[in-house]
This record gives sequence, C-alpha cells and structure tokens, in this order.
Amino acid sequence: MRSPQRRGAEAAVRRRIGKLLKTAIALLRDSERLCRALSGRLSEVDAATPWQRAQARLFARLADDLRVLEWAAISGYPTQAMVLGASIHELGHMAAFIGQSDERAQRWLDWKNLDDLPWRPKVIYRGAHENAFNAPPGESNSLFYKLLCVAKHGNPAMTAGFEPAVTPDAHVLNLDSDVNPGAHRRVRIAIWMPTRATVIALGAMWRPRLLVGPELRLFRSVLQGWDAVDTEVRRWLRRRSAA
Repeated sequence: MRSPQRRGAEAAVRRRIGKLLKTAIALLRDSERLCRALSGRLSEVDAATPWQRAQARLFARLADDLRVLEWAAISGYPTQAMVLGASIHELGHMAAFIGQSDERAQRWLDWKNLDDLPWRPKVIYRGAHENAFNAPPGESNSLFYKLLCVAKHGNPAMTAGFEPAVTPDAHVLNLDSDVNPGAHRRVRIAIWMPTRATVIALGAMWRPRLLVGPELRLFRSVLQGWDAVDTEVRRWLRRRSAA
C-alpha cells in the first residue's frame, strides 16, 4: 500500500506535469476512450469472425495500457511509462497489421509459442502501415522506439542515470525540470511514440469505414490531438538539438 506521503508526492507531480502536457494527456484519454469503444462494439458482434475477436482483445489491451501509461507518465514514473510505451507501440502495430484479415487473426489467436511472435517485427511494421495508410512506412522513428526498449530492458545507460526516489520529497524533485530535465524528455517520448502507434492501429480500422458516428468524431479529435502533440515534440526536439 502506498503511504499518504507518497500519494501526496504523486499528486504534486501530477499538478505540475498536467499543466505542461495538457494536450498530450487529452490525446491519451481520447485514444483510450476510442480503443475501449471499438473493443466493446467488436465484442458484441454475434458470430464474430476471427479478425473481430482478435481486434476486440487487442483494442481492449491498448485501452488498458493507455490508461495506466497516463497515470505513470503524470505521476512521476517516466521510466515505467516508457516501458508501457514500448508495449503499446508493438501492440498498435500488431492491431494495424492484422486489420480485417481472418487468416492473420486466426494465426494470432492460435499462437502458443512463448519464445517468438507469429511474424517478424519488420513484416508487422510494414504491413501495419500498408493497412493504415495504404503506403509503405515513411519516416523512421526507430531511435525513439529504441529508447523505449532501453527502458523496458533496464539498460544501465538509462537506469543508472536516474536518481532513486527513496523519499516523497525526492520523488517530486526527480520530476523538476531544473533538477532533472531528462525526466521530462522521458515523459514526452513515453506519450508520443505509443499514441502514434495507436493512431496507426485506429487508422487501419478507419480505412474500411469501421469507425462511424461518435467513434468517427472521436477519431478526428484524436488525429487533431496527435498533430498538436507531434508538432510540440518536434519543436522541442529542434530546440534540444540546437542547444
């Protein structure tokens, strides 16, 4: 159980980060709502096809992961948010890759091998972009995905550089941009990359016109939010590279 002091420290960080990342947090929440709505609709289909069963599970997992990512990102756990971000990045591309293919979906549903995936990552990545955008992958963000994986695997290049927050006061101080600017970089990347993958997954559902009515309006809101967050992050990256 978290102590009252720790909960107070998390709340203090949320107040600070919430103001800095208002647009990104709104994007996370809209993305979660849309993934959950789509999963619910697909789960209610009578005599669901393999792709509907697979996507219902994938979008439910995406919604849950996005919810936990938001809490971790704004409560002072940027490294843990990056770990979740890596998972969402991979799941989003998997959902887009499967799309409406019953063959791919059935292979995914039947898969039992804990040591490997049903397809190579490059095949998933290319197929995801073709389903979502009817085009091969464009600009590579492999460096940022690599950073998410560095966090996921506990690489000391990242882990050793983050001061342990053994007290509530240290937890708050760790997220002070004047003391630890790297923490804010981690939060931004932890939100930016997985929401991009979520947009790709949702894009694969939009192209066959599966998003209608309120879901379509929410998808347009997600796209607008993504454009705003992407602009913010790229502006921030340019400032960092020029410094």
